[in-house]
Amino acid sequence: MKIVFGTPRSGTTFFTRWLHNKYPDYKYLGEYLQPYYFKPEDSIKTRIASLQPNSLLKIHAGKELNATVLAILQNNPVNIVIRKDKLAQIASMGLASISDTWVTYENKQTYTRGCYKKEWFDDIVYRIEQFEDLYPTLNISNIFYYEDISQYPNNGLLPVKQNKYTVDESLSLFTNKREVLEWYNDWIKQ
Repeated sequence: MKIVFGTPRSGTTFFTRWLHNKYPDYKYLGEYLQPYYFKPEDSIKTRIASLQPNSLLKIHAGKELNATVLAILQNNPVNIVIRKDKLAQIASMGLASISDTWVTYENKQTYTRGCYKKEWFDDIVYRIEQFEDLYPTLNISNIFYYEDISQYPNNGLLPVKQNKYTVDESLSLFTNKREVLEWYNDWIKQ
């Protein structure tokens, strides 16, 4: 089984797809263990029972990361995905949330201007902090960095970078840019 573990807006979809293209015999499951995507008849127990040795899935840190899914992470080699530029990641979270566009395979502009909600900021910060506490304790197979995506050869269908803006240009799309920067600065001072 191949597992990709990271946080939203860190390149997890890119690297999961890239690994699938590199290992086409693996079954791409995406966020298979994310309850948001469950059908009414699904449960974590039934989904985990259906995993095969050739399954390829991604798991995000977050409040939905329960003990059962955590055990999957702890008992298997894991491909870690990290985005070093946390302000860019936080900006990306806001832009994706406003536009409700999380991934694209076409080279098009998807982001729009709007208000960054504090709940989105708190959610991504929680996920980043949980991830940073957890990943060093895992059996790490590989570490991929968002900032290195351009160095990976195109090996098939891969997501396209949605945000072509600088961090400052991205932040300027928020009607409450000053407030977002205050939240960020308060967080990094902790």
